Amino acid sequence: MFVLFTLALPTGSAAWIDAARTFVTFYFNWWYVVLAGFFLLFLIVLSVSKYGRIRLGDDEERPKYSYFTWFAMLYAAGQGIGIIFWSITEPIFHFTGGTPFGEEKGNEAAADMALQVTFFHWGLNAWAIYCVVALALAFVSYRLKKPLGIRYTLYPLFGDKVDGPLGVVIDVVAVFATVFGIATSLGLGVTQINSRPR
Repeated sequence: MFVLFTLALPTGSAAWIDAARTFVTFYFNWWYVVLAGFFLLFLIVLSVSKYGRIRLGDDEERPKYSYFTWFAMLYAAGQGIGIIFWSITEPIFHFTGGTPFGEEKGNEAAADMALQVTFFHWGLNAWAIYCVVALALAFVSYRLKKPLGIRYTLYPLFGDKVDGPLGVVIDVVAVFATVFGIATSLGLGVTQINSRPR
């Protein structure tokens, strides 16, 4: 329905999407920053605690892939179009256009802020978000033997309620988040490709 809406009313939908993006950017940036920082801290504490020794499969199982192989797969999947087309341009984009965290443009303060935002987007904070989702999926699927689905990541919290309407709501929200995330990543890549000098 969303795709049909954007195809049927391209101008109106573009204005609506831009207004929604602007609203979220200016009023919920703090939430994104806090949540990413919390996830990173959570993973560090988890890794050094006794819970960091829990296997994501049965007690006698051993990892199928080495650390290097896992890192290579995660790096390739996690970066995709972003690192190729956007990561180099992002600091320059923020330097010349400003960021939601500051209105400085083209000076030393703008350069500092541009690099801070870029490091936040491409550093450990962003990886922490990926890792929390992956860890939750792996734990419930391979340790608790639940189906591999987003709804079951909340099974330890809600129990069998995730098999009902609550689970459907969780899955629908996850689908929308995934669609908008992919659209954002591809959109940024297309923007970068189209911005080349003519």
